[in-house]
Amino acid sequence: MRIDDCYPTPPNIIKCEFETLRFFKDNPFGYQELPILSNDANTYYSAYYSKLKYHALSDFSFESKIDIKVDGKEGFAHIGALVESKDINNINRTTYYAAIFVKEGQKLLRKYHFDYEPSGKLHRQPSPVFHLQYAGELTPRLKDMNIDDNHLDTWLSEPRLCYFPLSLALLINLILKEFPDDTNFRLIEHPGWRRLVKKNENLIIEPFFKGCQAFFSNNNTNKLFINDFYYGN
Repeated sequence: MRIDDCYPTPPNIIKCEFETLRFFKDNPFGYQELPILSNDANTYYSAYYSKLKYHALSDFSFESKIDIKVDGKEGFAHIGALVESKDINNINRTTYYAAIFVKEGQKLLRKYHFDYEPSGKLHRQPSPVFHLQYAGELTPRLKDMNIDDNHLDTWLSEPRLCYFPLSLALLINLILKEFPDDTNFRLIEHPGWRRLVKKNENLIIEPFFKGCQAFFSNNNTNKLFINDFYYGN
């Protein structure tokens, strides 16, 4: 057993991401409170859903932003998701990212990547299959914005910290919870949003933690959870 044995197939993950886009493009609440995210969701969904419908979409790449308050200052979180398939049954990689800015001067404060690199994939050096990385490379849209990230010392990739798998909805929910205001609170308590997050938890997080529990329940070898299992061995 490996830590990613229960990770969903590419079609299931991409379908899940489109359900998140549909929530924002079809929900009046989204346009009222998170207009940029809702408009971006509508644009991407309209452009690519037909390919998903006819099983012709193997990758998913989406970026947008959410207005937030950063220690009382006007700011925004630039969020995104990338899903790359090797074939219909196997993921090449997934990454979910969040960059935190203050609006004045578009100053970049933090940038995180939540990555999945499948077991058995060759790397320069081993890393946890599911990991959190600070700060990572700039995304395509951030590059187009000419964002300066030199102060984050992005040349250093390590350490990659053990983390659990995410999805676009779970990433957005994380931002809404960590940067609370009246708007974000109303969204995270919205019944439709809570149902969507629950569906994402059931698809992404529940199988992962069941696999972790199974490791401890059935481990009759000298394998370590941190050193071995989490690194895909």
